[in-house]
Amino acid sequence: MNFFSYLLSVVAAAALFYVAIPGAGAFLVRHRWRRFRVAVLESTTFPELRYGVPQEPSRYRFFGRLEAVQGEDRIWLENEGVSVGVDLLNVPIFLIPGIARRSRSYPDETPRILYWREITALAEGTRFYVAGRVVEESGDYFFLGHEDHHPLVIIYDGPEHSFFKRTIWTGRQRNEYWNHLTVPALTGGFLAQLLIAVISIGESRLATLIAVVAALVPVLPLVPPGVVGYYFYRRIWRAARRRRAVRDVVRLGTGRSEARDLIARSVGKHVWLQELFAVFLLLLGIAANGYGIAVILALTLFAP
Repeated sequence: MNFFSYLLSVVAAAALFYVAIPGAGAFLVRHRWRRFRVAVLESTTFPELRYGVPQEPSRYRFFGRLEAVQGEDRIWLENEGVSVGVDLLNVPIFLIPGIARRSRSYPDETPRILYWREITALAEGTRFYVAGRVVEESGDYFFLGHEDHHPLVIIYDGPEHSFFKRTIWTGRQRNEYWNHLTVPALTGGFLAQLLIAVISIGESRLATLIAVVAALVPVLPLVPPGVVGYYFYRRIWRAARRRRAVRDVVRLGTGRSEARDLIARSVGKHVWLQELFAVFLLLLGIAANGYGIAVILALTLFAP
C-alpha cells in the first residue's frame, strides 16, 4: 500500500468511529427526547382524572402519590381520594430533577430513564405524574399501555405548579454527541488508528505519524492549548441548549397563540449556528493539539 491508501484508511476510520457512529447515536438521543417533550406537551391538553370518568377508554393525566405496589409491575397512586393503578411492564420511567434550594433557575441535568425492574425501592408518598389511556374495570381505574403506546410516567420532586416547565426545560440531552455509542466508538477508533499505524510503520512514516495523531483525537481536546477551544465549546453549547429550553417553555400553554409562537421562534433563531460555532472551536482546539503532537513526534520518534 502507498501513502495515499493509508491516508484514506485513516480518514475513513476517523469518519466512521469519530463522526458517523456517535452522530447516529446523537440523532437517536435527540429524537427520543423530542418525543418525550412532545408527549409532555400533549398531555397538558388531557383532562385530569377524577371520579366519574366515562366508561369508554380515553386519555387522562394524573398527579398522585405512591400508595401501594401490587404484584411485580403494578403500582397504585392516590390523590384527593382518587386511586388509580398503573401497569409498568416495559414502561420507561422518567426521573425529573428537582430545584435546588435558593436556586432561581431550572436544573440543566438530563432526566434519568429507568424501568420498574431497575428500581429497588420507593418510599410511600413518592410523587408521580402519569398520562395516557385510562380504562375502568370493576370500579377501578387503570393506566394501561397497548402495543407501542405506553403511558407517560414521571417521578418528580419540587413544586407541582412548576412541574411542566421544569420537565420541558430538562427534557433534553446535555450533549447529544456523548451518548451510549460514543465510548465504544471512540475506543474502536483509537484501536483502528493504532492498527493502521502499526501496519504502515515499515512503509510510510508520514502515514504512521498521521495515524498516531488520529488515534489520540479522543483525548486531544483535554490538554493545552486545545483545551481552551473545548472550554468555550462547552460554554457555547450549554448556552445554545438553554436557548432551546427557553423556546420550548415559551411554547408551553393551552391553545394556540401567534404571539407565543413568534417569541419562541425569535428565542430559538439561529441556535444551530451557535452550536455549529461551538463545534468549530472544538475542532480548532483538536487541530492545534494535533499539529503540536505531530511536530513533537516528527522531531523525536520519527526523526531520521
